[in-house]
Amino acid sequence: MFLATTALSEFWEKDREILFLGSWCLRQDHRSEWERLAFQVMPSPWNDRSRHHETARYLDEYGERVLTWLTDYLNGVHDVGLPPRYWRILVGPWLISMLHATYDRYVHLAEAFRHYPNLGTIALAPSSFRAPQDSVEVMEWICNDPYNLQLISQLLQGMGYSFPARELPGWSTVKRPAAIACPGRWSGLLNQAIRQGLNLIEEAIGKLRRSDWQVALCELELPRSLMWKFMRQSGFRSLPLRISRGWSFSVPKTVMDGRREGLASLPSTSEFESIFSKLLPQNFPPLYLEGYERAKAEISRRHTKIPPVLVSATGWSANEPFKFLAAESLAKGKRLISVQHGGGYGIYRYAPYELHESRIGDRFLVWGWGCNNGDTYRNVPVPKLSEFAMRKEKNRRVRSSRGVVLFLATGHRTYLLRFHSAPLGSQWQDYYQWEVRFLAAVSDRVRRAILFRASLNPAHANLQALAERFPKMQLDEGCPFYERLKQAHLIVVDNCQTAFLEALAANIPTVIFRDPHRWEVREEAAPYFEALREAGILWDSPESAAAKVSDVYDDPLAWWSSQPVQEARGRFVNRYAFVREDWPACWTQVLREEARVAATSGQTQPA
Repeated sequence: MFLATTALSEFWEKDREILFLGSWCLRQDHRSEWERLAFQVMPSPWNDRSRHHETARYLDEYGERVLTWLTDYLNGVHDVGLPPRYWRILVGPWLISMLHATYDRYVHLAEAFRHYPNLGTIALAPSSFRAPQDSVEVMEWICNDPYNLQLISQLLQGMGYSFPARELPGWSTVKRPAAIACPGRWSGLLNQAIRQGLNLIEEAIGKLRRSDWQVALCELELPRSLMWKFMRQSGFRSLPLRISRGWSFSVPKTVMDGRREGLASLPSTSEFESIFSKLLPQNFPPLYLEGYERAKAEISRRHTKIPPVLVSATGWSANEPFKFLAAESLAKGKRLISVQHGGGYGIYRYAPYELHESRIGDRFLVWGWGCNNGDTYRNVPVPKLSEFAMRKEKNRRVRSSRGVVLFLATGHRTYLLRFHSAPLGSQWQDYYQWEVRFLAAVSDRVRRAILFRASLNPAHANLQALAERFPKMQLDEGCPFYERLKQAHLIVVDNCQTAFLEALAANIPTVIFRDPHRWEVREEAAPYFEALREAGILWDSPESAAAKVSDVYDDPLAWWSSQPVQEARGRFVNRYAFVREDWPACWTQVLREEARVAATSGQTQPA
């Protein structure tokens, strides 16, 4: 039997029976390449929930050991004495993604050869191996076919297997997508000019208020109108700091010298740990080794004045220059504040990025669940949700006579990126099947009213198949999310990501269904989910949710306005999607307190 490890069909032998290592090999847009083949698909090892739980705990523990070792190693290589939190900021996102993905592929391979010892396959030739330049790039590559083939090929070699190999020319030359200018469109040019003008105004305000600047706001994912509202409330002591996501230099290529080869000396206690150590020289991003000094020097030149407090939501994983700025600010005694930026935080049984962000910040601002979680956590209202929810309450209106049922779906690459409490890898196929079951169970009248919106359209592998199977259902064409919410007669959500928090906070009639064995919640969140279940908001099967939607479709407000439903919704929102009309004042108070702490703590080196 032939083992196919990738969706790249040039690495298959189609004249033999095929064992596909995972559903990632079966791309829906390439059905013609595999639907007539004789094949089997390896089941996900993580269907065993106890194994999933054990793995999540192990990877956090092992990741902490790796980070401790990397701190000592990188301090020695760069001749510095920086604390572990400094290196956590820089390499933490890469370590989570790389470690979790590598372990997942390792276990898949071990299971395949345990069941079929005589498998053959085709690997990627080492001449085609590439190292991602930074954390952002590894998160992009891990969701794509070529780098996964590289990772699996490296694992096979580390596990002692030898198979024929082929090159894959040119895959490393693919560049990150850039914004496309549309010079022929006057509206686009006007918007660009307005943005540049507003940027200049913000820079001018920053210079004028330089002596009073207490808090730098970076990558908060706030609309400019809300940012300015907060700036005014703060007395212009909290101001945006815009940081380019690129460098003025090209990140150096990897150099297999003693510094890089020394990465393979990471201590290990198992076969997997030994293999992971041996893969580090090939896969460790050069930005943190060969490019470290240039990146550090550029940040020092770019930002000579940084206020005592640095705040960010998404910069910790999506902006490499920001990460360097934050790490250097930490080394100078500045105060770092991380901010929740999506659903799942405080809810998921396992949430590695939540853990990471809580460990890098002096304070972690969250959406209502911070009580009893330690001194690091602090509750703040969600700005965008607060604005939308309060505006809606003040401007009640008659709902659209069209009776739109807004279906808020999500999607993900079928490659596992991290072990968290959501469908993993091949399990996304089960998630898509639940959507089919729901759409098949609702009446024709309701199905015609459904507007299906996938938050990650390219990653929703079955989107086109759903449209073909249910042609009367409409697909959302991309209207802004909050504008779409205003049009909803009823909302259906099939996941536990940000959309279901937004729907509940907006106080629009909502029916939620999800597989509780995939979207697992932590113990302290369970009572809030049970209250939603008792109120008829949350369902554990698509058929029961479809029955509820059909039952309330004609007059959803009659059900939604009832006291039990509103009590359950309100309790949940206050805990996990906290909204307040005076959110700018709440944020201002919290960050002024942080600025006072920074002022009284001095410029001592943090541990």
